[in-house]
Amino acid sequence: MRKLLADLLNEKGANVWIDGDRIKIGDSIRNLLENGLNNSKYGIVMLSKKYLEKYWTNQELNSLYELEESGKKRILPLLIDLSHEEIKEKSIFLANRYNVKFDKDKLDEIVEKILEVLNN
Repeated sequence: MRKLLADLLNEKGANVWIDGDRIKIGDSIRNLLENGLNNSKYGIVMLSKKYLEKYWTNQELNSLYELEESGKKRILPLLIDLSHEEIKEKSIFLANRYNVKFDKDKLDEIVEKILEVLNN
């Protein structure tokens, strides 16, 4: 799903960084993720139940919150089979964000919504 989304965004002129494409055997995951997050304008966060339970994804999310301290929006949440209540249980800050429900059948619409933010 995320590869398909990244490919569509790249086709439309966005420069998308995906950790799985950059991390090679023996690399420091932490260093690569930190560099990727620090050098990105936005983080498209594809939220699922698994995402909210994993250590590394929570670290990424915490880092994006830290980068937002200057007041500039950095987190673009996409929901995958999650309700508002489920998000609220894990992160009240994240539950307060406008989000888009991820639907493979509406991928073009999702890409356009993301591009609106990237191009402003």
